[in-house]
Amino acid sequence: MGAWYIGSESSGNNIADLLNNRSNDYHSDGTELQIYSAITYELDGTICVNMNISDYYERVSMRLSEVLDASGLKDDLRWRRINTWLQTEELEKIWHAIADPGVRLYYFGSQTEATTTPGLSSDIDKVVFIHHYVVLKDIQFWQPSLETETIFLMVADESTPPGYVKFQLVQRDEPMPVYNYQFGYVFLDSEGRSVLSNRCFPEVSGNLLGNLSVQFDQHGPAVTTLRTGMSLDLVYAIPSRCWPDQGFRWMSRSRKYNWPTRPMMDVIMKTVVFFVPVGLRISPEQHLEWRLSFSFAEKLLIMQFNSTQYKCYVMLKLIKNTFLNVNTVETVLTSYHCKTCMFYLIENTRASLWHPRNLMLCIDVCLKQLLTWIQCANCPNYFVPDENMFLCKLRGPAQKKIANILQDLLSQNGKYITTIRYENIGENVARAYPSLGMNLRCPDENIILQTIGHLENILHFFCLYCVSFHLSNVSVLKSRYGPRREIGNIVRLIFCSVLGNHLASQSLQQQMYNHENLIVANELLRWGSSSDVAA
Repeated sequence: MGAWYIGSESSGNNIADLLNNRSNDYHSDGTELQIYSAITYELDGTICVNMNISDYYERVSMRLSEVLDASGLKDDLRWRRINTWLQTEELEKIWHAIADPGVRLYYFGSQTEATTTPGLSSDIDKVVFIHHYVVLKDIQFWQPSLETETIFLMVADESTPPGYVKFQLVQRDEPMPVYNYQFGYVFLDSEGRSVLSNRCFPEVSGNLLGNLSVQFDQHGPAVTTLRTGMSLDLVYAIPSRCWPDQGFRWMSRSRKYNWPTRPMMDVIMKTVVFFVPVGLRISPEQHLEWRLSFSFAEKLLIMQFNSTQYKCYVMLKLIKNTFLNVNTVETVLTSYHCKTCMFYLIENTRASLWHPRNLMLCIDVCLKQLLTWIQCANCPNYFVPDENMFLCKLRGPAQKKIANILQDLLSQNGKYITTIRYENIGENVARAYPSLGMNLRCPDENIILQTIGHLENILHFFCLYCVSFHLSNVSVLKSRYGPRREIGNIVRLIFCSVLGNHLASQSLQQQMYNHENLIVANELLRWGSSSDVAA
């Protein structure tokens, strides 16, 4: 049996095609007459649809969608969570603009995408951009640099693994790459080029976090700190507005179902890409390689997810943590693999598939795709398909063990959902299907209070920043960020969010469901989320 990868040019009779070639019978009002709600899988990759239990799958899908809404995945709360992190990001940008104008920071990951639940305890990914380095895609874009800047040229030849680049030093006074010269963190590669080592940031990381009086642990390219009960991974990176040639294949490949749309692709191609200081583990020049990251583009794509796609992605994470990472010695399947799976399937399937009544079907199709990748030991990066994200990670018994677990889940016709304990999702789904109007159990109050504690610390740290600086620094802040009113608006939004969350949590903690208090809390949260930051 030949290996098949979604998104490849020779996919043949693949999962996406089979799903898209469903019955084209429609009601007179244009709605689909039949919904395929349960699937079994053959060894050749084809799909057999069991029409006898379609009503069961539809009812489970609708029930699961409602339970996820009650667990904090409703669209309005999703966008409030996203806006909260955008506001946090803006406040910290102000701080770093005063402390070091050459540094910018951004938040990424599950917390900022609102693609997590309190029980998952997801880390916060914080990327700090170092703007003292100027990265060129081609030497023709060279311009004289400032004394504080260093110019580098992206280099990716046959010896460079897909998804990675090297940074060759360029002369400051003329457009000439540097060869046979090394100093500090600049070393010679196999071709005699003077390239930047990816080990150049540890001292910078320690200096910055030391100034902030934060305890941290260094591991690889990341620095981990602990704040308000959440683990924060701090990664230093070099940004570039020029996409490398490896990324343009994503732009040019054909898309049968117009996702992402052409306007969205135009926006994405204008986003910043950045390079993380980590090389391929098995590469002989690992210390000279920098991994390419499209996190800005990925964040925009996730914001395009409809409600069903969003819930499907969160469910993949819950399934991964419930059945896979617990039963394997090492974490092989990550949230990033789940995200990649979502991108490929949405691009290669009809939009009509992603409907609440098909939620269970969508989850099973994603699990089938992950199983295919596991069996082939190849998970292609969404933007650089030649990069195998299982390389150096999927090996030995873990591959067979994960494949067996996925096959077992797919054979259960969705019954595994009832065993998911996060946010009591399994228990709530397992209740009688006709009782859709019954009260659902809320997540543990302590977890909610931990989340609120994070919002409280946002305001706390901002107040400390304001007190720490003299009025002269406030005038600098005004010159960089416009009128004082804009800064006041950010503080007002954070204050409303924190106060609204405290008022709502007090009712939950004391089990005093005061209708008037909940109305006030909702208004405060609405004011706190009505920010122009997202623009």
